[in-house]
Amino acid sequence: MRYLALTLVFGFAAGVAHAQENDANLVTPQSDWRKALDSSYKFVGPTGDLPSTTLSQSPESFAANDATTVIMPPFIVRESKFDYNSLHSAIQQSEEGVRKAEIASKLGIGIHEIKGKRFTFGAVTIFYIPVAFGIKW
Repeated sequence: MRYLALTLVFGFAAGVAHAQENDANLVTPQSDWRKALDSSYKFVGPTGDLPSTTLSQSPESFAANDATTVIMPPFIVRESKFDYNSLHSAIQQSEEGVRKAEIASKLGIGIHEIKGKRFTFGAVTIFYIPVAFGIKW
């Protein structure tokens, strides 16, 4: 009986391996998407002479020719540094609040509501044990 069971197990394993080997030959090779992307979007460098500066005119002379442009006096930007430490601490506090709420919901702690057409049934639970009930209409 043991020999029959072992023969069946090995025969089944060999059959599965043979089927997988035959299926592997049917798979079509996948194309290289990077080569296809590079072939359709080729970089073409600029032709001709490039100007030495990107703006050939001064801003004042350029604005003088355009009636819709307003020339503003120069200004200095101060206190533009952003406080990343306060932002990081605010993000951590909000993540902690979300994490605590998720843990409480997994433990069955909180308010659960079932809404109907005219009534809303609610219960406050601790570890999925109802502590208080309520109906709102």
